Amino acid sequence: MLPTLTTWLENRNGTAVPESERIIPLIGQAGATGMNRGQIGSVIKLDRDTLDQVLAGLVGFGQLTLTIENGLRVFRAASLANAPFR
Repeated sequence: MLPTLTTWLENRNGTAVPESERIIPLIGQAGATGMNRGQIGSVIKLDRDTLDQVLAGLVGFGQLTLTIENGLRVFRAASLANAPFR
């Protein structure tokens, strides 16, 4: 059985930067165009369910915004959500 997000956070090793903590900087670097779920999953090495929980939590806490574009979930850093597209 895979760990839940809560147990994973409680048991994580503090010596390395956890994959979950790389998400916001990664999406921020993508700029105003953001990143779709597939792009994030190819860079962040978490199992699918855990990554979905982390992304949902970040959206829920207002750190990321979520839009559906061409049938894909696109995530943007909240500070860049209203930035003009280039």
